[in-house]
Amino acid sequence: MDRGFSPRSAVPALTAPNSLGFSWPEVGRLRIADETHATKVENSPVSFPFRLIPEAVRCATCTDKRAILAELAQGFASAYSLEDDVVLEALREREALGSTGFGRGVAMPHARMDTIDQPLAMLIHLDQDVEFDAADGAPVRLVMGLVSPSDAGARHLHALAAMSRLTRDERVLHSLFEAQSEEELFAIVANADLRDAA
Repeated sequence: MDRGFSPRSAVPALTAPNSLGFSWPEVGRLRIADETHATKVENSPVSFPFRLIPEAVRCATCTDKRAILAELAQGFASAYSLEDDVVLEALREREALGSTGFGRGVAMPHARMDTIDQPLAMLIHLDQDVEFDAADGAPVRLVMGLVSPSDAGARHLHALAAMSRLTRDERVLHSLFEAQSEEELFAIVANADLRDAA
């Protein structure tokens, strides 16, 4: 597996409003446990400000944006008992409004749906760089998906802000890029203090 891409060699963190359509709030740096503890974290769901369960974390092979969105939709359907075609349609409709390529090797496809009652997250680590029309032109290696209730305006933005914190802390982002398994990926997120993001 090619591990050559590193966030440390990517462009600096964005300081202007990003491609998701709003400015990220000023947030402090994340705290993360040391690597030994992170690998031993229990597989309890992350439930604030979005829900993430171990089954919603994947290492995958995708060749283009279309394949990434399809993988996300299938992952959401499998992990949270949703209809994959409904999720895929929602993600595609949002993506048609503008790329959710956040930059620095990260994409954050997101959408709102009528069939859920809380923000749900999906994390995919790609085994190769994939072009995603990101704002900085960099290909993506990490995909953080989010679906929220249709009426969850503020909660949706809070959940996106929490995801952005993971990617703005260079140490955490580097750990996510270098993770070797789905268990390790989940542990990194589970050990991150996201409470202040809301």
